[in-house]
Order: sequence, then C-alpha cells, then structure tokens
Amino acid sequence: MVEVFIRYSYDYVLSGQITMKPPSTVVINLAANHQYVANVRDALKNSALNVNPRIDGHTIFVETPKITRELREALSKNAKVISVCFMAMMLV
Repeated sequence: MVEVFIRYSYDYVLSGQITMKPPSTVVINLAANHQYVANVRDALKNSALNVNPRIDGHTIFVETPKITRELREALSKNAKVISVCFMAMMLV
C-alpha cells in the first residue's frame, strides 16, 4: 500500500491510498478526503494515460490498458527524450 500526498501552493494536502488488484486494476481510496473524488477522476480522464476511471463511493478503480507495441515504442521514445533533457540540465 502506498500513501500519496500531493501538495498545492495554497497549503493543503490531498491524501489517498493506492493499491493494485490483480491482474491490472489500480484502486485509489480517498476515504479521508472524499470531496476530491471528482477532481481525481477528472485529472485521470484528462491525462495522457488513456484510462477510464470507475467510481464506487469514495474509491476510484482504474483499469490499466494492455501494453501494445505502439504504446511500448512511444513510452520508450518519451523516456529517451526525458533522459536526454535531464542530462542536459545536469551539464549546465
């Protein structure tokens, strides 16, 4: 189980618990801060993760997509770009 804290500039902390359910489901429990369920759902929908979250009370279920060859290649390309940018920052 992982405890997640996201800090915003106006000094509040969003806390939730993230767990994995086999084979490919991520469960986000926002029982402590149930008022943020819609915000987290919208953030997941609007992200580039290509997921469709389901809500059950204060819990969000996210099915992770299967990794296709195209997705794997895109992730690899993005990782290379990020590593090159990071190395350039380290040299400056």
